[in-house]
Amino acid sequence: MLVFLDTEFTDFIDCELISIGIVSEDGQHVFYAERNDYRREWESDFVRLAVLPQLGQQPAAICNRDELQTRLWAWFESLPGRVQIACDSQHDQDLLWDAFGEGLPENLDPKRFDLATLSNTAAFHAAVCDYHAKQGSWHHALHDAQAHRSGWLAWKGQHTSALSAVELTPCCGFIKLSAAGNAYVSRAEAKDLLSEFEAYDQVEVDFEGVEEIGASFADELVRVFPLSHPAAQLTIVNASSKVLQMLKRSQSRADLPQPPKPVFYF
Repeated sequence: MLVFLDTEFTDFIDCELISIGIVSEDGQHVFYAERNDYRREWESDFVRLAVLPQLGQQPAAICNRDELQTRLWAWFESLPGRVQIACDSQHDQDLLWDAFGEGLPENLDPKRFDLATLSNTAAFHAAVCDYHAKQGSWHHALHDAQAHRSGWLAWKGQHTSALSAVELTPCCGFIKLSAAGNAYVSRAEAKDLLSEFEAYDQVEVDFEGVEEIGASFADELVRVFPLSHPAAQLTIVNASSKVLQMLKRSQSRADLPQPPKPVFYF
């Protein structure tokens, strides 16, 4: 499940979190908090003009940094299943990660879903503007998060029939293969690599720098694993021509069962 995030912060250079809003894709889970201990001397003129006048309207949301950390951990741990942050800026994710303190909740995917790729589409932009016109002003963290959710739902509604699982699946596992001194040859090696990703809906394997793989490794990766995990979407990125040839050879075997979903190559 996606959770939509927005933050307000002091400045891009002297950057400290002021407020944070998060809402789940189904709209059932909402988090909002305002810090009362950020460094006010770091506020930009824009923040003083556009952000500060909207603060203080929810007294229960006001807290210090330590209280925010406790509230965030409790909120994420209360969510059902795995979740992935959706936001339009790396700054938002960085500020959230910093607010957690040490580590991340176990149910939170470490990679964000980048809404910036959708923000200029007609459906997304229109829904965001409509939300702000009817329900809440710009530059308020919770309203902006809610607007992002509205934009996503509008865009998704127009594109669901044409979307690949790569775009729609929020629970993602990422495997970066190391090129240094590693020979990816056996079926056992592939099983070992994939063993931690049994429950993921999407698995991406990055072959950058890997020049050769074995036939058994390839077969386990692109045929056997997808067969045993029919709901999962496997994506291969940065594979050399020699690696691609070996991977696709396993998929072309008419004498062996093939998975129901295609493997995506980028």
